[in-house]
Amino acid sequence: MTAGKRKKLKQINQTAHPVIFKPVWLLLVMLAIGLVTYAPELKGSFIFDDIHYVQHNPNLKNFSTLIHWRQFRHSRPLYWFSFFLEKNLWGNNPAGYKVVNLSFHVLTAFILFFFLLRLLELKGIYDRWFALAASMLFLVSPLATEAVSYISGRNNGIGGFFFILGCFLYLKTLTSDVQRKKAAFFAGSLASFVTAFLFKEVYIVFVLFYPLLYLWVRPLNRKGIIMGIGGIIALFMAVLVLSFTLNISPFAQIHSVIVKNSHQFNSQPLATNTYAIAYSLRLFAFPNALNIDHDLPVLNSLIAPRVLMAIALLLAIGFLLFFFRRKLPLSFPAYLGYLILIAPTNSFILRRGAWVIDPLSERNLYACAIFFSIIAVEIITVLIRKPKTLHIVFAVLLLALGTRTFTRNIDFSSDISLWQSSVSYSPKRARPYYNLAVALKDAGHIEEAVPVARKALFFSPQAQCYGLRSSLLVKNGQQKEAEATLLEGLRTVEKNPALLLNQLGQLYYGQGQFGQAQKYLEQAVQQNPRLLQARLTLMLIQLDNGNLIAAQKNIRDTEWHIRHEMKTFRAEQLVTDDTKAMLAFGKGLLSFQSGKNKAGIRFCRDAIALNGAFTEPMIKLGEYYYAGKEYKESWTMFLKASRTPGFKRYAAAVAPYMRNLQKLLDNPELDPGL
Repeated sequence: MTAGKRKKLKQINQTAHPVIFKPVWLLLVMLAIGLVTYAPELKGSFIFDDIHYVQHNPNLKNFSTLIHWRQFRHSRPLYWFSFFLEKNLWGNNPAGYKVVNLSFHVLTAFILFFFLLRLLELKGIYDRWFALAASMLFLVSPLATEAVSYISGRNNGIGGFFFILGCFLYLKTLTSDVQRKKAAFFAGSLASFVTAFLFKEVYIVFVLFYPLLYLWVRPLNRKGIIMGIGGIIALFMAVLVLSFTLNISPFAQIHSVIVKNSHQFNSQPLATNTYAIAYSLRLFAFPNALNIDHDLPVLNSLIAPRVLMAIALLLAIGFLLFFFRRKLPLSFPAYLGYLILIAPTNSFILRRGAWVIDPLSERNLYACAIFFSIIAVEIITVLIRKPKTLHIVFAVLLLALGTRTFTRNIDFSSDISLWQSSVSYSPKRARPYYNLAVALKDAGHIEEAVPVARKALFFSPQAQCYGLRSSLLVKNGQQKEAEATLLEGLRTVEKNPALLLNQLGQLYYGQGQFGQAQKYLEQAVQQNPRLLQARLTLMLIQLDNGNLIAAQKNIRDTEWHIRHEMKTFRAEQLVTDDTKAMLAFGKGLLSFQSGKNKAGIRFCRDAIALNGAFTEPMIKLGEYYYAGKEYKESWTMFLKASRTPGFKRYAAAVAPYMRNLQKLLDNPELDPGL
């Protein structure tokens, strides 16, 4: 289209249109629609990984702990920094985090409108109703739900905002005639893309979007082809160099992949991911299939029938859109953008030098939904010529998708509703039942959780499922059944029996059968030296038996493992305050038995400070102060211990102390002997 016609189209776009096209009104309307469709989850709680990433993440306490946290320095620094800022604003109120996620989602749709408006003006096609329909379709897309409603999924959502902002500013770069403005727009575009990358590694593909957007709006010529190919080669060379020089995500993972597969190619990740990409198209076309736990298989070969069918489908769609590129001028480039964004999604991820399955997560499709919305709106626009009919169709489509997003947000309002929904979609998979049982357990619904855990065990007789069912039976007062479940698990499972050995040892320890407890805990530590709970309980048994040398060695080994675990991603789950409290108490007991009473007092007080419901150090200090005739301090400690949940086990032993203390506080000269 000529410059004159393009100018005329721009004038038409700027006149005779409803007030909704004014930026302020458009933003308010989008905000209102966003609030309505996402209303159920705004009142929701922390769910799934939110609990570890945000609610109980000790690395968010202050800026010093954050910057020294290995995960912050090596992966997604802005993602973690956003949680740090909001932790200081909202604390553990999930509503604040959810409002921020929703705000960025609305802003993404808002920027998408102006991106499309600029793109349509450059191409000289359609009008601003097209841009409005596509941006609204993205706003209410059910595929965006997980990235918005799931607090931990914000790396996709906020990253998606900066990604589309970078695309918009690059279009401004291509259309600006003033060199200073052109440089400013390009700098803003690059800064936006880098910001997106610091939220989520997948946005490193932004370098490919520079040639894609350039070719989208410029005529295809030799210069454009050379620039595009040159840009792609430069990207791969830069990634290759950075992967061998920077020890940060994703470059460290890329380096590991290269080293690991330099002698032997592993087709499993590529085959599984190819199928996952094709599967994602189903989710866009049929959002009723949305589910937090998809039944994706692990495929080992690129010539597996499912993989070949996936490749055929992806190629067929590409060829069709390319063939009809004159009638659908936006769809083929949008399809390429969709494939570029979804290709590196983590159906498989590299952890500790090995591939670990992570079935397709809907939150990873967030930015892909932008390009799918463009394709969907263009196809509908071409098929339906009458404007009134077109507007009605779009209104019905937006209402249907908005309703689905609303119901999806009901699922995301709590862990229980989320996994209940997943169970209904995947009734023959263990993972939804397992997570539902955990959610019910955490909510205190033990009797409801027991049959759900039994279902998980039926579909997957693995150590974790046996362990979960046993822990539920213990909480339900069914000690014998719990013991039988663990023993059955030890006879059945071959992988990871250390978890069951540890639980069985803990069960016997709680029943006072210290010999049996020591036997199973030693086996657990032998099979998995990183089981801190087993080490710590074993330490208490050794101290109780007077085996100070073994206890001292165990404490040193435990401290080493804690230092090692604190460098890992899941440190906040493995090394909790309760774990640190138990270690401090063990060091206190060792100090008392070694005659270092001041150190023993200090360690026991540290344990109480870390875990205010830790009964044992309170009783130990009560006994120490009683023996030293410090009756007021002794009474305070015993009284504090009596208010803890674990006091029942020690009530009989402590009762004589408390009876005597009531007399001794009035007359300290009495004989304190028991």
